Amino acid sequence: MLRASLKFIEDSCKAGMGPCPGPKLKGWVKDAGFTEMVHEKMIMPIGTWPADKLLGRLLLPNHNKHVGAWNHLQYTEGLEAFMMAIFTHVLGWMYEEVQVFMAMIKTESKDPKIHSMYHL
Repeated sequence: MLRASLKFIEDSCKAGMGPCPGPKLKGWVKDAGFTEMVHEKMIMPIGTWPADKLLGRLLLPNHNKHVGAWNHLQYTEGLEAFMMAIFTHVLGWMYEEVQVFMAMIKTESKDPKIHSMYHL
């Protein structure tokens, strides 16, 4: 999953479609004229691996497994939508190659030993 995530981020940026707007949000809000703002990073788990105790700054404390399960669902269901164009149009992969790669990612994403997460 890490390899796929890094590849997706790198190639999206090459195509001018950076998928990580988080570090830019505060500047965008400030540029829009807002002066009083709070910008916090929160951890979002992918999967049911986290214990139900506060994991850093989670969006819903004490609901890590529940949030992670729903996030895993949206991640695996949306995988093709956000990877197919980059991998076929930018990288020149064949449709079938992307399908095989996504199947590998979906399998890895179910492994509870892999603690996937991202920041909101």
